[in-house]
Amino acid sequence: MVPVVLLVCLCSACTMYSKPKSGFAGATGGEQLEKQLWDDIQKKDWKDLEPRLASMLVTTSPDSTRDRAATLDHWKKWELQSVSVSDVQVQSAGADFVVTATVTVTGTLNGAPAPSQPVHTMTVWQQVKKGFVVVAHSDPLP
Repeated sequence: MVPVVLLVCLCSACTMYSKPKSGFAGATGGEQLEKQLWDDIQKKDWKDLEPRLASMLVTTSPDSTRDRAATLDHWKKWELQSVSVSDVQVQSAGADFVVTATVTVTGTLNGAPAPSQPVHTMTVWQQVKKGFVVVAHSDPLP
C-alpha cells in the first residue's frame, strides 16, 4: 500500500508545475537574457525584442553611437544565418546585470559579410517592473 501511495504522490507532483516560460519571460539570469537578445535579432522577432529595449537605450559600435530607434533600424538590416554566444560573464550590479560575451555570427551586416572571427560584446540589463531591459550595448559589428 505504501509504494502505491508514494507512486501516486510522485506522479501528481510532476503535474503540479507548469512548463517554464520561454523567451525573455522565462529568462532568470544574465546569460539567458543575452542569448535571447541575440536569438531575437537573428530571428527578427522585433515584437519580442522591442519591449526589452529601454527608451533611453544607447549602443556603440566602431562606426557610431545610436539611440533606441537607430539601433533597431541598424539591427533590422542584419541578415544573420547563425549566432553563437559563448564565454559569457555576468556581473551583478544590485538587481541589474552587466553581461560580457563572445559572439560569433554568420550572414550579412548591412549588406557586407559578417566578420569571420568572434567579437566581444557588452550589454547592461536593468531590472524594471516588467522584467529586464537593455539600457546599454556595445559590440564591434558594423
